[in-house]
Amino acid sequence: MKDILLVDDEPLVRRVVRLILEPHGVRCVEAQNGQEALKILDASYPVDLVITDNQMPVMSGQQLIARVRRSPTYGQVPILLLSGHLTDELEAEANQPGVLACLSKPLDVGDLIETVGRLINLSPVELSLS
Repeated sequence: MKDILLVDDEPLVRRVVRLILEPHGVRCVEAQNGQEALKILDASYPVDLVITDNQMPVMSGQQLIARVRRSPTYGQVPILLLSGHLTDELEAEANQPGVLACLSKPLDVGDLIETVGRLINLSPVELSLS
């Protein structure tokens, strides 16, 4: 079973994403902002993928991504960025090592399932080439 850290300040979004993904063999742990996500990661909770919203209070998705990338412990975890305001500029900013995909909200169920399936099955070599 693969583990996903799902980070979004909207409980309904977290619930919907969890309900979509869990029947496909993943387990989701939730955080309501980047700061909570870092606490989970710092506690050595093993995750195969981080799915994060961009606009959140306390710590944004972009700030979380930057902190994750600097970590020697979990810096190679792939990241899927979600945004209700996905622009070309945001996609360009997010296009850094480890941010392997961006999806726009409202989410297309098929796109979410396909993207998550692809990302959690990447090998370490494929991740380092991203």
